[in-house]
Amino acid sequence: MEPKVQSYFQKSSKDFDSIYSPKKNIYQKLVDLLFHRVIEQRFKISFQELGSLTGKRILDVGCGSGRYLIEAAKRGASQLTGLDFADSMLELARQNLERAGCQNKARLVKQDFLHFSEQEKHDFLLAIGFFDYVDCPLAYLQKMKDLVTEKLILSFPKKWTLRTLPRWIRLTLAGCPVFFYDQKGLKRLLADTKFSSYKLINLSRDYITVIDLKPLSGI
Repeated sequence: MEPKVQSYFQKSSKDFDSIYSPKKNIYQKLVDLLFHRVIEQRFKISFQELGSLTGKRILDVGCGSGRYLIEAAKRGASQLTGLDFADSMLELARQNLERAGCQNKARLVKQDFLHFSEQEKHDFLLAIGFFDYVDCPLAYLQKMKDLVTEKLILSFPKKWTLRTLPRWIRLTLAGCPVFFYDQKGLKRLLADTKFSSYKLINLSRDYITVIDLKPLSGI
């Protein structure tokens, strides 16, 4: 992942985390309704697809401010690992985990996922809002596949929506590369990674991709 992405999230971490805050004025709520609804949808769908987390091991790639880790802890996950390469994001994650009383349930690691050397398996892997900023998704998917036993839940931003061009312009001007996917290209990418059991959930801005590894492992 490019250093420009790291620099962007170093600077914008607080703005990003504020999307998840329940304390908002009327203007912020309107902005959420118009532009951020997909973030709430991704969160809800991800945990619906994960199902019971009691005793499960979760790896959150690009964990950001730790909101998914907190929810997984509340749902009974036994082992949580959050991976991010922006110091400011990880600091927010530490603060949020502490406020939620989950600081002893999660481990935070500063590292780009391709350089994550641990080989320990996890039951579930989350990468939500991650592939937006990845220029070599195949390498990341192949590594993810090797670290998970049950299910991956990933999001990929759509190539052609009303918000694609404005988002590309905004992030490009901010110095942050962003990448988009059409359904055909996404399916080809999943086939190249040898994923055969998956479903795509079509949201307004993203494809939520739920990949089930159990048929492959025989569990």
